[in-house]
Amino acid sequence: MKIRSIQEAFSLPSLKAGHCLDAVSVYGLDTGETEGLTLALEIGAPNAFVIMDELPGRRAAVQLGINHTGTLGLLLNAKALGILPAVKPELDRLDELGFRVSKQTREL
Repeated sequence: MKIRSIQEAFSLPSLKAGHCLDAVSVYGLDTGETEGLTLALEIGAPNAFVIMDELPGRRAAVQLGINHTGTLGLLLNAKALGILPAVKPELDRLDELGFRVSKQTREL
C-alpha cells in the first residue's frame, strides 16, 4: 500500500489508534501545543481546527494537515461576523498583556 499524504496515513486504523502523539512529539513543541495537535489528529484533520499562535506549532499544523488560526485570525473573524465592532481595542488589550503584534500587522 502506497501512502500519498500524512492525512491518508492517519486515516489508517493502525496509525490512528496510538501513534498520533508520536507523530506530534517529533516537533518538540510545548505540552499545550502537542496536546492540541494530537487531539486534532485523533479527531481527524479534515474536521479538526486548532488555535495556534507560536510559529513552530503553526508549522507543525501545516505539515500535519491540520486547519489552524491564531488569536489575530479569531479577532478578525469575530469582526467579520459582527461579534466585535473593532479589532484595534482588542489588539491594545493584548499588547498590554505582552502579546506581540508587529506594527505591520496592526496597520492591516
